[in-house]
Amino acid sequence: MTSCCFLLRQISISIILYLQILFLKTILKQKQNLKMNGIDAIFVINLERRKDRLAEFIDRIKTKTTLPLKDIILFKAIDGKDLYPTKDIKYLCRNCDYNYQPGVIGCALSHYDVWRNISGSNYIDKALIFEDDAMIFDGIDPVKVWNEEIYKNYPEDCDLLLLGKSMYDKNKEDMHSEDGIFTKKFRFPNMIPMGATAYVLSKRLAQKYIELIDKFGLYRAIDGYFLDFFKTKTNPLLIKNFNDFKKEYLGMEKQFDNQICTLTVPDLGMSMYRLVNPIINIEFYYKSDIQTLEMKTLNILNKTRKYPIIKIFWTFFWYGFSTEFNFFKLFIENHFNVELVTIDNPNESDIIFTSIFGENLYPLIQMAKILNKKLITFTGEQWSVRNKDLDLAIGFEINKDNNYMRLPLWFIEIDWFNVRLPIIMKNPDTVPYFWLNRRGKAKLRKKFCLFVCGDLKCNHRNKMFEKLHAVKHIDSSGSAYNNMKIPNDSSYIIGRIIRKVEFSRDYRFALCPENESHPGYCTEKILHAFAGGCVPIYWGDPTVTEDFNEKAFINGNGKSIDEVIAEVMEVENNPEKWIEMASQPVFSHPDVCKTYENNFKKYLKPIINSII
Repeated sequence: MTSCCFLLRQISISIILYLQILFLKTILKQKQNLKMNGIDAIFVINLERRKDRLAEFIDRIKTKTTLPLKDIILFKAIDGKDLYPTKDIKYLCRNCDYNYQPGVIGCALSHYDVWRNISGSNYIDKALIFEDDAMIFDGIDPVKVWNEEIYKNYPEDCDLLLLGKSMYDKNKEDMHSEDGIFTKKFRFPNMIPMGATAYVLSKRLAQKYIELIDKFGLYRAIDGYFLDFFKTKTNPLLIKNFNDFKKEYLGMEKQFDNQICTLTVPDLGMSMYRLVNPIINIEFYYKSDIQTLEMKTLNILNKTRKYPIIKIFWTFFWYGFSTEFNFFKLFIENHFNVELVTIDNPNESDIIFTSIFGENLYPLIQMAKILNKKLITFTGEQWSVRNKDLDLAIGFEINKDNNYMRLPLWFIEIDWFNVRLPIIMKNPDTVPYFWLNRRGKAKLRKKFCLFVCGDLKCNHRNKMFEKLHAVKHIDSSGSAYNNMKIPNDSSYIIGRIIRKVEFSRDYRFALCPENESHPGYCTEKILHAFAGGCVPIYWGDPTVTEDFNEKAFINGNGKSIDEVIAEVMEVENNPEKWIEMASQPVFSHPDVCKTYENNFKKYLKPIINSII
């Protein structure tokens, strides 16, 4: 009897222990795997010099939420203290009402850059953005509240949802008098602004915000931008000039002063909402890292910096090349802490920098030798620039000459230095690196294939189009085989590359052969296809897979055109296969771009050091 009781007791203990372990495993599993439904990306904006703030934010996420840290994208904030009144910053902040305060500009640029990244992503439809001073209310797990309440009832017309409370939350009834989960009612001015500490943003609104900023500039603080888009009640992008736009939203503010109004743009089907019961607490200016009190007293227009000056003469570059904002100038200034000053007289220059769109290089080489000038030549085209008398030749060829380095054209068409604005970049207007990010799962597109080409000089390229087009219709927006137009497109319009890339986001494939096949000759064509989120159909450089991931595109090198078409249609007829390809990393390995960067620095270093 005793042994029987003992056995039953042991069995009971074992069952209890088993149930406890099972319960703990379930809880741990839930904590590890719980994600925010419908959110494709989560950004946290953090100043690089404030790692302590990042550590505090991470601690809050770990202790107060069930959000996996691996789901968070750390975004390096633009530090207002490091800003100077460069042409691009002054243009971007034109019409500003904040006296060029660096804290306001740094904050605005940080959010602008996040929006720009979202607008070109191939996997983000909706994103959550935090500043690193976002506080989480005790007893609230934002992930759980989001999944169980917010996401299940998310309004169809909600393109912006503020998760925090008002900066001027003096009248509690203004915030909590509503029933339900959401409201698009706001009282002026008590609840305006509500800060930019935590919000959910749709991709289409990110694109509209970027258009609005490109059109009118960062004329006010970023949380004010949130509101202005919706205040006008009609599509603000249709307003022709800034003065009319200003009258529109200022008039609206006066009209609704101290009244409750709804922020919505009916003709676009877009609305701005807030939570009736906020899930994020906000610490404002007195502790914020992106906008600080001391920085509000500064003005970047009064800032200067003193670097060694190098005088440079640019010649024989392509139409639209900017001598003030080009890849080479920005690369040298950023990596060597010098200032490059463009001059018009080669005799007074330290460096003569030339391309190949002009007369024979031989007279320049002779002049540089006589005047003891450094001579650098670049081409992204299929012509060799190797010459032993050059200080540095930069081209597409794969070669190991001491004064030659390979730098393919696609590399310089990435916006490495946050110039941001096509009107400043001119030609080429470069694409953000984030648009090449394949962190998430690609979203299937509606249209088949886009082809953009300006000539019929390459027979192989012509046949690729003709044969594939015979199988399934291809949209061709260039002068070659033209059958449609990209809106507002022209080879002479500033921003045409960005416009082309943005237009291609509706397409599953981009047909992008080179005009010639030569080892190393890889231009911007495949890069633009990747930046648009397409699966490139490529032919040209037989060594292309050394830079680009062979699993992410259809490689026509070494194959017949019929074989390429069969491969295209196999992917086209299998949506899951297309999604798999479009979600692959763009580059063949993570260090592709870093290798080119380091190599370029290595070749430039003795030239720069010999001058300064």
